[in-house]
Amino acid sequence: MLVKNVEFDKSFITAYSKRPNTPAALMEGQVDSKTKKERLNTLLHVQNEITLKKNQAYIGHIEEVLVENVKGNIAYGRIPQDKLVIVEIDVPVAVGDTILVQITDADIMHLKGVYKKT
Repeated sequence: MLVKNVEFDKSFITAYSKRPNTPAALMEGQVDSKTKKERLNTLLHVQNEITLKKNQAYIGHIEEVLVENVKGNIAYGRIPQDKLVIVEIDVPVAVGDTILVQITDADIMHLKGVYKKT
């Protein structure tokens, strides 16, 4: 499977649906809904495993995070690889600041970390 060989960090995956007035909508040999759903679920499962593995590889690393949002003592930001990071903070930070964060946990959606005082 191409996705296993390439190992995308993340991907946007949806099932194909017919679009009226397009040549593809009129083609013979359409794939039935059940098969589409099975294929979609297989692909999503493979991609989620790859994404989790890649995100978990950041655990223990110190990353520079660009802060995008702050709510209470939680900052949300991104590392240069466009991965979302959620950070507990105990110092004032503002949107646009860059902070050092030690990554402590990861799932398929984001990384979690703690603010690293410099």
